[in-house]
Amino acid sequence: MAAEQFLAAAGLRVRRADNISVLAEISPQDTLFVASSTQVYNPQRARELLDWVGRGGHAIVIAHASGFDGAERDWLLEQLEVTLDEGREAFNFEHPFRQLLGEDADQYRGKSASEMLREHNRKLREGKGTDKGAEEASDEEPVPPRNPDVDPEDLVTLVADDGSDYQLHFDASQLLHHPALSDEDEAADVPVFWAKIWRGDTGVPFIQFERGEGLITLLADGGLWRSERIGHFDHAYLLQLLASDGEFVFLTQPRFDSLLVLARRYGSEFFLAGALALLAWLLLRARRFGPLAAEPEAARRSLLEHISACGHYYWRADKCERLLTEQRRQLLRRLGATTPAPRSGANCAPGSAARQA
Repeated sequence: MAAEQFLAAAGLRVRRADNISVLAEISPQDTLFVASSTQVYNPQRARELLDWVGRGGHAIVIAHASGFDGAERDWLLEQLEVTLDEGREAFNFEHPFRQLLGEDADQYRGKSASEMLREHNRKLREGKGTDKGAEEASDEEPVPPRNPDVDPEDLVTLVADDGSDYQLHFDASQLLHHPALSDEDEAADVPVFWAKIWRGDTGVPFIQFERGEGLITLLADGGLWRSERIGHFDHAYLLQLLASDGEFVFLTQPRFDSLLVLARRYGSEFFLAGALALLAWLLLRARRFGPLAAEPEAARRSLLEHISACGHYYWRADKCERLLTEQRRQLLRRLGATTPAPRSGANCAPGSAARQA
């Protein structure tokens, strides 16, 4: 919210988007802020984002930490050959209301800003305030937030285009790594700018890549522009430098359409496709006329059935003479083999020759 108010006060047009599909709507002159790299949830969305950047867009993406176990793939970081690993130490910053609440600030940890101020005002009304200076400050105009007390070595100092310096305080608990940052490895996509917290580190909290005519910025610190830290050091100034002249689009909490909304949107197409499929099925069934033919038998016929079928075929084809001739020849051959040889005519009984004939 603080980042939106700051950019709106700077004269930029600010709006929020539901999900990464907003790439089809925004112009290459706009700036897209993605609060988590996992919102680029598949390779196609990663290519769409990089293609939009190549046409001149500027994307600011917060790298998402998924426990550093690699169980959840980050498609955008894989495309850029960037990994997110643990840093050196846990990140702690001074309570933002310490200047107002004094030593009582530690008692309000875990509460919202409104709850802390409400409790503090109640104590002031009851006369239980622990800091007189804090009571006097409550009647005066609000003062700008004081920078937390940090080691100067933990600050990153960058130089603007006009030659002025500005300081940033990044969360060093997780850092970005790229093969081009080491002298041993070579990478296809070489970053054009990065910022180190300590000189000997191989990981960085801030890295930029050029893609075509656009620029993509990766950060490991997701809380740099939140309400409690945007006023520290020059964090707001960095956000203004990264914003382009077009619209600034925030993609913080993705929201997708429900099943009911999708049914209402695409219901007509669904029923039209079903009607066309039904019509095609009816046309296919209308091409068949008469009763269905019996399916042929899959079992193999016996030898007797084969002989019977051949005999019926010859009978219907009026080729019975061929069948009878063959049967007669086989019968006479068998009879000739079993009949005894004829005797002489003297010994033959009358009529025997005739019977043999």
